[in-house]
Amino acid sequence: ISVFDAAVDSCVGIDPTVSVYTADGERVAVADSGGPGLCPVLRITLPAGTSFVAVRDFLDDEVIRDYSLVLDPE
Repeated sequence: ISVFDAAVDSCVGIDPTVSVYTADGERVAVADSGGPGLCPVLRITLPAGTSFVAVRDFLDDEVIRDYSLVLDPE
């Protein structure tokens, strides 16, 4: 799972985190870096069933208006 600023395909001007939750609301993974600049990259094998992905500002004090979320089904 990768997150990028939708306008420039990087994380210039935003500092996102990405979290993955189970259907019960349990957070099973979080990333705040690993990609270019401040972009988070998360490598996780999801169990069968429903999962949720949340994208937030690192300090949770700004709104990230436009972003691209990339899922690689490998």
